[in-house]
Amino acid sequence: MDEVRGFVRRAAELHEPVLVLGQTGTGKNVVARAIHDCGPRRDGPFVTVTCPNIPPTLIEGQLFGYRRGAFTGATSDHPGLLASAQGGTVFLDEIGALPMELQRKLLHAVEERRVLPLGAVREVQFDARIVAATNRDLRAAVEEGAFAEDLYYRLAVLCLELPPVRERLADIVPLFEVFLDRAARQQGRAPPALTAAAIACLARYGWPGNVREVCNCAHRVVAFGRTDEVRPCDLPVEIAGDADDAAAGGGTNHGQSGVRTLAQWEAVHIVDTMKLAGGVRRVAANLLGISLKTLGRKLRAAGRLGVAGSDGAGE
Repeated sequence: MDEVRGFVRRAAELHEPVLVLGQTGTGKNVVARAIHDCGPRRDGPFVTVTCPNIPPTLIEGQLFGYRRGAFTGATSDHPGLLASAQGGTVFLDEIGALPMELQRKLLHAVEERRVLPLGAVREVQFDARIVAATNRDLRAAVEEGAFAEDLYYRLAVLCLELPPVRERLADIVPLFEVFLDRAARQQGRAPPALTAAAIACLARYGWPGNVREVCNCAHRVVAFGRTDEVRPCDLPVEIAGDADDAAAGGGTNHGQSGVRTLAQWEAVHIVDTMKLAGGVRRVAANLLGISLKTLGRKLRAAGRLGVAGSDGAGE
């Protein structure tokens, strides 16, 4: 994500179109807004066009504008969303859903900075930055003839692909804590603290809904939580899973009370992270935010506690 932030900073100062790729919920709209807010157009409008939400019969008029009388119901002139973003940014969300016949017109608009409103005889000039996003594989769509090749290459001058949350293990807990804090402040309370067992569950889950699902889960935890801690039982069942098996790591022993100690939970989390890192200590240490020396010490402690897998370890 440091690379993403660097891309946003550099792209914000340029004027070329930007194409943001990524699965649903990875934060494409957040990136688009950040590019606008960090650049010289920050004081101009930020206009979002959610392409799938506009009926095909209306999208041309909505994008490029129309003149009074251009069609039934056109009782007044409409400048169009591209022209409405004068001096700012147009965010074309899910551009992969744009009908093919409009893709050619959009290409002309992007290249010439001019649009021809429906019912008009002269083109209208506009000045707006174009940022587009999609969860589709546009390269495959181009090969299938479902997306215009020349428009793809025009938009992809500056192209960023956002990784899914499952490939950003080091971000999961910080993201969850940010959303916990935000949800708690909305309710006028202090955010609950994540237990080691809950952290293990969060790190193990695949997060198909990406950042949006992380946010939803954190808000749900705050809404229904009754303590100042987040435990596996406070998480949705698909995330908590079998918390005992997850925490045990195949070999942690319970104390006499049947409840694992904090040291045992931490040992399990360390071993789980090693597994997620493919056994590479340097990667695991980066994910955990600790030094290699500290990781080695904690792995030895996990071995003394009998946690299965604590002997793993390439540099």
